[in-house]
Amino acid sequence: MDKPLVACCTTFVNASLTGFGTTLLLAGTCELGKLLRTDKKYRRCSLHRATSSYFFLSESEEAVYHDILRRRLSTGTWEHVRHGSYNYYHRNDRFRGACFCRRMYWNPIPLLGEQVLLDSREFEGSELYSLEVAPNHQRLAFLVKTGSNCSLVVKDLEGKGSEEVVRTCTSFAWENTSASLIYVSLEDDRVSVFRHSVGSEPNTDSRIFFTDDPETTVDVRLSKTCWNVYMYERKEGECFIWQIERSCTSPRLIYDQRLGAESTVEDLNDQLILLRDCSRMYTTHNAHPFKWDLFYELSPPRRIVRFDIFNKFVVLYVRDGVNALVQVINEDGGLCEVAIPDDCYSIRVLPNPTVSCNTLKLKYSTFTTPTQIWEVNMRSMRTRVLAAERILFTDLKRLHTRRLTASSNDGLAISISLVEPKDRPCPRPCVIMAYGAYGVTCEPEFSVPVLCLLEQGVSFAIVHVRGGGEVVGRWSKNQAVEDLVHGIQELVSLGIVDETLIFGWGSSAGGSLFAAAAKREPRLFAAMALLAPFLDVAGELMKPGTPSSEIQEWFDLKTDSGRREFALYNPMDVASVRDAFPDLLLIGYELDDKAPVEQIVDYYDRIRAAVPRARIELRVVPEAGHSGPSDPFQKTRVTAAIIRFFIHYVERRLLLVQKNLTRDG
Repeated sequence: MDKPLVACCTTFVNASLTGFGTTLLLAGTCELGKLLRTDKKYRRCSLHRATSSYFFLSESEEAVYHDILRRRLSTGTWEHVRHGSYNYYHRNDRFRGACFCRRMYWNPIPLLGEQVLLDSREFEGSELYSLEVAPNHQRLAFLVKTGSNCSLVVKDLEGKGSEEVVRTCTSFAWENTSASLIYVSLEDDRVSVFRHSVGSEPNTDSRIFFTDDPETTVDVRLSKTCWNVYMYERKEGECFIWQIERSCTSPRLIYDQRLGAESTVEDLNDQLILLRDCSRMYTTHNAHPFKWDLFYELSPPRRIVRFDIFNKFVVLYVRDGVNALVQVINEDGGLCEVAIPDDCYSIRVLPNPTVSCNTLKLKYSTFTTPTQIWEVNMRSMRTRVLAAERILFTDLKRLHTRRLTASSNDGLAISISLVEPKDRPCPRPCVIMAYGAYGVTCEPEFSVPVLCLLEQGVSFAIVHVRGGGEVVGRWSKNQAVEDLVHGIQELVSLGIVDETLIFGWGSSAGGSLFAAAAKREPRLFAAMALLAPFLDVAGELMKPGTPSSEIQEWFDLKTDSGRREFALYNPMDVASVRDAFPDLLLIGYELDDKAPVEQIVDYYDRIRAAVPRARIELRVVPEAGHSGPSDPFQKTRVTAAIIRFFIHYVERRLLLVQKNLTRDG
C-alpha cells in the first residue's frame, strides 16, 4: 500500500498579474476604507478600491518585480515527489496561477501527459492547504479556509466531482483503504475526532474521540507504512499518542508516560519507533506498546527536529544551533552524517513516501547557492545533484557569505548570518532580518529579492535571536530584543555596517520584535518594513480561550512579573518616543485573523500621534491571510514593494550626501 502524498506547497489564491498603476494603500473589495484616516495621501487612489483585486505597484516597484522574475529560468516544476506510479509536483504559471499536478513517473518530458489535480481558480479567494493524496491515487483531500471557517473537501481525481465533509476541520488523515478519513473537528472549544466514509453523508460519521478541554489540541496522521492512523493529544507541553486501527471504533493509548509536546511515532515491520523530548528515540513491538527500549539518544544542545523511516534506515533531521544536520542510522546501528560543503546554509528533507528505497532527497541552498535537489545513497552516503535552479543576470562570485557571533547582554553567543557584495567598500547599508518565536529558525537560504539588494550595494544579515529554533532553553521576548540590538551593534563595531543605514525587515512575530526594538532604540534603524506585524499582544493574550501555550510563548499578563516584562516590550506603547522614529512601511493582509489590519492601523495612528513628523506608509494586500498571498507571483509583488522601499531610502541618502558635497565644494 502506498503512502498518501502530502503536498509541500501550502496555499493557493488566484490573482491577476496584469496592469500597472500608482501605489494603492488599500485595494480590493474589502470594507476597510473607514479604518484609514482622512490624510489625503492615503485616499488618493480610493476610486480603484471597488474594482481592484491586486496589490498595485508604482513604476519603480514594478521594475523591481520584473527584475526578480526575469532572473529565474523555471517555475519549479522540476521539484517533484515520486509516489507510486506518479510524479507529483506544483507548477506556478504566470497567467494561470498555481496548480497541483501529476504525471507518470517514467515520463521525462515536463507538462507532457500532465494531469492538473487542483487549480487555484477552483477556489478563488480562499486558502487551500494540507493537500493529501489517498493511497490508491484516486482521491485528493485538502482544507479550504474561507474567512474563519476551515472546510475539509474530498475531490475525486477521476472527474466525479467534490464533496465537502465538514466545515470545522483542523486536521485529517487517510486510512489505508483510501475509502475513509479520520478528521478532527473543532466546535465551541470542543474537540472531536470522526471517521468518515467517502461518499456517505457527514451526519452519519462515527465519533471515536471527544474532549471539551479548551487547552487541548488534537491532530491525526497516517503512518508512513500506512498501517495505522496516529492521534496526538497535546496539552501544556505534554503529548499523549493514540493508535487508531482500521477495524477499531476507539483509539488505543500506546505510551503510558507523559511525553514532550513534539513527540512523534512511526511503525515499521511490526515495530513502533518513538521520538520523545527531541533527544531520545525508543522502539517496541507493536503488540506490546508499553515495553519501550532506548534506540538512540542525542546529547544537548543538539536536538532531533523530526525523523523519517525506511526499511533499513532511520533518517534524523537534527538542529545544532543555527545549522541543521542530516544523520542516517543503518540497520546495524551505525551512524553516518550527510556531508555539507558550506558553513552557512539551509537544508531540508523532502517527502519520500516509499519506505523500500535506499535514497534520500534533500533541498539545499545558501545565500549564494541557488536551490539544489540532492539525492543521497544511504548505503554509500554519496550525494549527487538531481536538479539545480539557474539564476540569470547575476555574478554570484561577487558575493561573500560568512557567519559571525555577537555577545548578548547576559553573555549568550548570538549567531549572525551575513551576505555582502565583495566589490563595495565597508561600511555598507544593511538590511537586518530576525524572527525569534515559536521555535522557528530563520534559514540562510537563497533569495532572488535579496540579490536585488546586494546588487545595489546593500548587505543582508539574519540575527538568530532567542525564541527561534537556534537557541535551546527558556527565554523572554525582552531577551530576544536585546539579542537583536547587540547583534546589530556588533556589525557596526566591526565596521561592516553603516550605523546610519540600518534597515529592519520583520514579519508576524518578527514584526513585533522589530517594533519593540525600535521603541527601545528609536535611532538604531533608519527605516523598517513590517509585514503583517503582530502588534496588539495584550489584546490577543487577554482574549477568552487563549491557549496556555500561546501565553507561555509571550507573556502571562495575570502575574506581576509578566506585566512588568510586557510593559518593557509592548510595541504599541510608543508614548515615550518623542522626536525620532524610523521610517516605516507597514503592510497588512485583508483576511488576516492573527494580525488584523485594525491593529496595524491603530499602531500607525499611535506613531503619528507620538512623532508627527514620522514618515509612515500603510498598505493593505487584498484577499490574503496571515501567510500572505498564496499565488507566488502576487507574493513577489509584495516583496518587490519592500525591496524598493529599502533601495529608495539608500538612493535618497546618497543623493543628499552628493548635494551636501556639491554645496560645500
